[in-house]
Amino acid sequence: MSSDNRNYSRQEVKKKFELLRQTQRQLYAEMANAEVQLSDYREVLWALKNSDPAAKCFYSQPGVLVQRTVEEIFPIVVLDKEKLENEIEKLRLRIEEKSREVEQFRATFNIQFLSEEQSQAI
Repeated sequence: MSSDNRNYSRQEVKKKFELLRQTQRQLYAEMANAEVQLSDYREVLWALKNSDPAAKCFYSQPGVLVQRTVEEIFPIVVLDKEKLENEIEKLRLRIEEKSREVEQFRATFNIQFLSEEQSQAI
């Protein structure tokens, strides 16, 4: 958000805050999905480590299912896992940045969250 504090209407502030929070939630959802994928990669790597290197296995490349040996596929899966770990780290940084932005916006416009009891009293 820019540092200018022009007079926003309550609706504009609410809309902007909701948009920031929605973006933040989407980033968290992406992170959760990526962590599930990372868990899957770890399981596959464990299975491949415990397999005969000459055994045949299948690997899905974009749009194509290929048959290779475990020995050929293992380094590819390791590389893909490392790429995913890098993506997760970038997501963490984006989440931290978005969280700071949300908090700064909340503080700037004195946005307060109501408890369930307070919201029922309104």
